[in-house]
Amino acid sequence: MNNNPNTPYEQDPISFTEEEPHLSDYVKVVWRRKWLVLALFVAVVSIITVKTFTATPLYKAASRIIIESEYSTGINIEDPLAKSMANADFFQTQYDLLQSRSLARAVIEELELWDYLAPPEVKTQEASVSLPGEYDGSENASGVSSADVGPVKSEKVVTSKMVDSYLGGLEITPTKGNQLVDISFASPAPEIAVRVANAHARKFIQKNVESQNTGYMESINWLKSQLQEQKEFVELSQRAISDYNEDLNIIPLDEQKKIMSQKLMELNNILTHARSEQRNKQNVYDQLETFSLDRENPFSLPGFSKEGSVLHQLRLQLAGLKSEKSQLATVYRAKHPKTLEINARIEQQEQDIIAEVEQIKMAAKVELDRAVTNTNSIQKALDEQKQIAMSLNKETINLEILRREVESNQNVYDILLKQAREASLISDMKRSNIRIIDKAEMPRVPFTPRKKRNLLIAVVLGAFSGVGFAFFLAYMDKTVRTPEEVTKRLGLPVIGMLAQDRMLEQHKQLALPSGESMPAKGKSKDDYSHYYNVSGSLVSVFPVMRSGNSRQVFLVESSVSGEGKTTVTAKSAISLAKGGLRVVMVDNDLQRSTLGKIFGVADDENIGLRNTMTRILSQDIQYGDLNTCSVDDLFFLISLRKESGHLVVTNDTQSMTLIFKEGQLFHLRNKHTPDSNRLGTMMLRGGFITESQLEDAVERNKRTGQPLGYILVNSGFISFDKLKGPAKLQMEEHLQKLFSWKHGTFTFKPGSIETHDDKMIYFKEDYSSTINELSSMTESRFLESAILENVKSLDEQNLSLLTVGTENGNTVQGSIYYTLLEKVLSVLKQRYDVVLVDSPPMLQTGGIVKPVLSMVDGVIFVIKSGKATIKQVNEATSIIKELNTNIVGTVLNQVKVGKEYYGYYDYYHKKG
Repeated sequence: MNNNPNTPYEQDPISFTEEEPHLSDYVKVVWRRKWLVLALFVAVVSIITVKTFTATPLYKAASRIIIESEYSTGINIEDPLAKSMANADFFQTQYDLLQSRSLARAVIEELELWDYLAPPEVKTQEASVSLPGEYDGSENASGVSSADVGPVKSEKVVTSKMVDSYLGGLEITPTKGNQLVDISFASPAPEIAVRVANAHARKFIQKNVESQNTGYMESINWLKSQLQEQKEFVELSQRAISDYNEDLNIIPLDEQKKIMSQKLMELNNILTHARSEQRNKQNVYDQLETFSLDRENPFSLPGFSKEGSVLHQLRLQLAGLKSEKSQLATVYRAKHPKTLEINARIEQQEQDIIAEVEQIKMAAKVELDRAVTNTNSIQKALDEQKQIAMSLNKETINLEILRREVESNQNVYDILLKQAREASLISDMKRSNIRIIDKAEMPRVPFTPRKKRNLLIAVVLGAFSGVGFAFFLAYMDKTVRTPEEVTKRLGLPVIGMLAQDRMLEQHKQLALPSGESMPAKGKSKDDYSHYYNVSGSLVSVFPVMRSGNSRQVFLVESSVSGEGKTTVTAKSAISLAKGGLRVVMVDNDLQRSTLGKIFGVADDENIGLRNTMTRILSQDIQYGDLNTCSVDDLFFLISLRKESGHLVVTNDTQSMTLIFKEGQLFHLRNKHTPDSNRLGTMMLRGGFITESQLEDAVERNKRTGQPLGYILVNSGFISFDKLKGPAKLQMEEHLQKLFSWKHGTFTFKPGSIETHDDKMIYFKEDYSSTINELSSMTESRFLESAILENVKSLDEQNLSLLTVGTENGNTVQGSIYYTLLEKVLSVLKQRYDVVLVDSPPMLQTGGIVKPVLSMVDGVIFVIKSGKATIKQVNEATSIIKELNTNIVGTVLNQVKVGKEYYGYYDYYHKKG
């Protein structure tokens, strides 16, 4: 019964449409809240106007001064860049000093402003207060004016509150781009403002001069003390360098360094020569160490080539013997006595050479050791000279440090002496860098309040406040209020609207009156909670009438409670009934049932949805006849209760046995099946077995009583898979015949079902689709009777109601409830054109409405204007669309209806 939704759904309602807001949309936002905008406008204008005309006028007088760069005090020794950077903070410091509390306190004391600045609770009770020293036209009891008496010396103390009040009226304003500063003071008395502005500038200049003089004197005193200290430092450093020179040798330090440099150069040359001689002796010794007569060219040593040396003579003798041996070798053999003699002489000559080389090697070793010792002694002497040179360098460094210290102390002394002379010169000038340019003049008009400006600001601020607050409320309002918002921001069609309750206060009557149309005399309207306005229709054309499809089930849903889905259900039912359709309303809201109250039908335990389900569950099916309980009823009740057992159904000529396991049809046997429909005949016609195999199987069936299918499979005549198809076809034929029985009896014996392969072959097929199809085409006698007898026909023609009823102790819950509800809706759908189901709200019931969505053909979604937020509506509709349930449209409830909405409403339905 479900259809796929046609409208795409986006999570963000603002970006659902790419259409840019039109100017008229902003106008509507303001117009919708016009009274709030007007109220804020009037409030803001009224407050500012009252404040303006009741405020005390204030006069402002201003004097102008110039602050030039600070004179040097003689103590600044920073470079010009540092002075330039410090100069930027100088002016800001002066601005802060102009607003200092000490300066304010000094001006108050000078002008004696105690009475003017004192808080109201400490002021005197005089009718008027005159400035000190000024004549105010009053005379004392003796007839002497206050001007004749002169100012009275007061011992009053300037308090912190007075200073705060003074600084509150003072304003310091630097002029941008120059060194001018305006000093202004605001006061209700213009003469006070003038005197304070001038006195403040004059007092600031006076304090600045005093501060500079004090600074100059402190600088001079500090410089004098520093000069004396620095003079002592110079004398001490000069004395230190003199003492250091006396501690050194008579020879000047530079001359000593020159002599030491020459010695180091000579020692380096001697060390280089000694190391060269040592390397030569080492080479000779290494050659003697490796001498051997067996190697190639053994006589390459210097001693062999030196004429007159022993090695040279031994070498010549050995060469003569070898020459003689070669001559004898041409005459005699190797073992001849002469040959042996010459070999012995050669060997002896070689031994003599080796012995001579050893003596030479020992002599070379002695020479090498002497050279090494000489080199080490020279190196030691060189190192000692280097240590002496390093000590001379340290002495030179210390002397240089003393010289620089003398120069540094002298330079500091010179700088301090120069600064002291400059400071003394500047202190004698006594000139301030601050001057008064313009004195304050008497103001003619108050500077505040500015009435025209304030009134203009009030109008602008009031308008912006009202409009801004309206847009703020519109931005914060995430609810749906108009049909345009439903269409644009939710992407849902609008099929109708209900006006706000205030438009329904008149012409009230019973929805379906029961003998009276108005409250009885003596009863108030509150006693008739079921009174309901039915004047007019909800929609001009309902989707069912527009599509031409009747017998449909619609679920009336909302996001949260209080959106009027029960009201919409009633209005829709009345409108459709007046349109000629048979309509039944089903109250499925078990927690808050109000549909019956609207139509004046009280809940009773003997009627309603609960009573219907209780009666269905309590029906006894152990035995009975098909006139009161049809085959469809039996299948539904067994499946609902998930019972197991044997059901035997008998009519005038045949009997069928049905085996159920946990509510599901497991097997069916019909002993009176015609030969043409028997399983063996079907197998034979299908070519699965031969006639002889069939005869053999039938004969064994009669003899043993075993099922024919079991015999065919176990005998190998047919496979299990080939038997499965014909067996299922035979079952479906039996079911079609069984559902066609209108008369007969039945018995049901509950019990557990045992399945053994040696007794019966079961294929465990699911016949639910076949059974449901057959049930829809047959009459359900007991279920229809149990359901329809609880449906109450209302006074309105073609309109009926199935209330919830009251709990009778047997509460139906869980999957059984939804199975029964689906059956109830199916039966009602066959009897009525339209079934409207009123269920709990989608987001507040923990998902108990989700199973109902698969039972209906569509959902009518109710949105109360200003109640549910866009997020809530999106969440609810997304649940509906996730289950592929079609939303036929929305009904906007409690709408503030205007002419523009009527136009929209008519246009929408003409277009539809």
